[in-house]
Amino acid sequence: MNDSFVGLRDANGDDIDLYDGQPHIFNMSFAADEGEYSEGPSKIKMQIAKDSAGNIVSFKMFMCSNDTGTNVQNEYTDQTINGSAFSMAAIGNFVSAQWSGSHQVVVTGTLDANGAFTEKTISMKNTGGATGDDSNTNWQEATLVQTPSAFTISGYQKGTYSNEGNIGSYEQKAYGEGEMLGDTSAVITNLAMGDGAVNVDLQYTWSNPLGSGTYDPSAEVFAWLGDTLAAVNPTSDSSFYAAAAAGTIPTAASSVSISFTAAQTWDCSDDEAVAVDLPEISGSEMDAACSQYGSMSRGWIDCYSTIQPEGE
Repeated sequence: MNDSFVGLRDANGDDIDLYDGQPHIFNMSFAADEGEYSEGPSKIKMQIAKDSAGNIVSFKMFMCSNDTGTNVQNEYTDQTINGSAFSMAAIGNFVSAQWSGSHQVVVTGTLDANGAFTEKTISMKNTGGATGDDSNTNWQEATLVQTPSAFTISGYQKGTYSNEGNIGSYEQKAYGEGEMLGDTSAVITNLAMGDGAVNVDLQYTWSNPLGSGTYDPSAEVFAWLGDTLAAVNPTSDSSFYAAAAAGTIPTAASSVSISFTAAQTWDCSDDEAVAVDLPEISGSEMDAACSQYGSMSRGWIDCYSTIQPEGE
């Protein structure tokens, strides 16, 4: 992105200082033959501020798309660092031919002198629903609290489905605790999840032309070893068994609402100044940018496949 801002001027012909703490609006364009990258935002507004030492301490970005021919806001994100206090929020929505939904993440935490987290809390929620013939909806919320030595997680997923005579609902709730392992460097990849346990409460209902039923077993604790990824059996041998069993399993809400607040809302107009047209972005440029993120070794962890014995 920095390369794209070099040499840009505003409507008055003045050089743009992206880090002056003022809003700046940009029109985005993507090469037409770049597949998924041609569906990027059509318009963004950014507001970035630095402190006297040149460190970015505040970042806001509003994003709009014109999939329907009209610019409509679909994303907002911000990040603020005030001394050792860190806060971040991201919220957005999406619509495709098959699916639509919304998502929200809020992060608060404390940083050390190197900019590494000493503790943080991540709260997240999202909703989704099919836009085709199927009637499938789901919503979920979760909170993760992490310190250098321990974590707790609490959350649920709930949903309904209706497909060719098959109708049902599901509810999955859990509370867990465990240890965090790592060092004091600012390298996030040096942190790892160690031993832990989670108390899981499941419920399913189904109905079809052949019958109906409900599956509602008692909540059950699952535990694992951090060094071998092996399940602890019996589970009660885990040092985290008692904490997981005693923790409060959350109540699943009957619905979740996600929407932009007034401060997070933009009408996608040129309300600050005439928008600047950024140079067209190609897929190869996006690939190069994404490869930098990939090199950080931040990847999806398929916990279910890792800890469940084959066949379960």
